[in-house]
Amino acid sequence: MDKLTNMKLKFQTILYEKKVIHYLVKVLLISLTVIVSTLIYQQRISISEKFEKKQYHIAHCMTGIPRTLYKEEVYVAYRRQALNILPGDLFLILQMTNKTEDVHGTIIHTNEPERYEAAIKYLSPRRIEWISVGNHLGAIEDISGNAKWKRCLEHIEQIEKENQFQYDFIVRTRPDLFIAKDLPTANILPHDRILINPYYECIQIDILQGYKQIWSDIPLPCNKKNYGLCD
Repeated sequence: MDKLTNMKLKFQTILYEKKVIHYLVKVLLISLTVIVSTLIYQQRISISEKFEKKQYHIAHCMTGIPRTLYKEEVYVAYRRQALNILPGDLFLILQMTNKTEDVHGTIIHTNEPERYEAAIKYLSPRRIEWISVGNHLGAIEDISGNAKWKRCLEHIEQIEKENQFQYDFIVRTRPDLFIAKDLPTANILPHDRILINPYYECIQIDILQGYKQIWSDIPLPCNKKNYGLCD
């Protein structure tokens, strides 16, 4: 009888130990599954955050006669609608002139640097160069501004060489533009083509909302032949 009882107890012990081992194996497998799943999730989050927070190198190349850049609404709009949306380095190549101009109702008598000190301080350019009156930077004429654009590129390439990196995007603009709406964010900009946004050249009173204005409604002195866009 004792022998039978001992065998029974031994058998029950073996069954119990098997159950414990089975339970421990299940707990271990579940724990491993949770750990692996957590690691995979964290890796995906890390990759996603790295992609979302990718730091693009962006250069803003602003060239030309500054004209209305001294106006607070013009330089503040560029900071808010362009530099804040596409953070990067601003390069200013500004042409001095001794001519009096009527810029859509605003008479510009002079483009002396002192007049633009507030704008330049606010925009905090990485590089700024004032081009003297009549200096076409080696070109016969520079009506289209290509010589100043080339000079701006030289500054950009010098910064790239000095700091051993390359800009992902270059925003080419003029100092006398009012940016009426946010520029596209860097993550949706095309990498294999040039993106051209239209701008209004003939605003007299109010800034037009967006890019959906009916051209026939634009007040004079708008040039209807070029649909209010830059030549």
